[in-house]
Amino acid sequence: MELVKIHIRTHMKEQNQILEQNCSGKLFPKGEGWYLVYKEDLGENQLVSTTMKLSAEMVTIIRTGAIRMRQEYIVGQWTEGKYEGPFGVMWMETRTESIEVSEHRVSMKYQLKLNGDHLGHYAVDMKMEGIS
Repeated sequence: MELVKIHIRTHMKEQNQILEQNCSGKLFPKGEGWYLVYKEDLGENQLVSTTMKLSAEMVTIIRTGAIRMRQEYIVGQWTEGKYEGPFGVMWMETRTESIEVSEHRVSMKYQLKLNGDHLGHYAVDMKMEGIS
């Protein structure tokens, strides 16, 4: 297990918007992939615990707390999931275009639909740096 600083950059292409976030977490190898576990502070005492299962073929994101979500990202496929937040339940669909995973970096590109509405193309780049 390695303690890491995490920098997450999400580019929402159609909205021409970039969201950036910094947090810290734990990264550890598991089988042929990695697990990344971290907490997000959404403000106003809203905490979210996130677990990511990372492999070259698939990324699974599980979030609990103020937001509950489970979504799998598999290259070339549409996958379905559920997002539960302060505004209720929304059904998610993602079509993953690419996944690149290494020990200290994750990049994904995908299309996102919420409740059947196409929200656009997203590119997520995560960099992890060991904390000494």
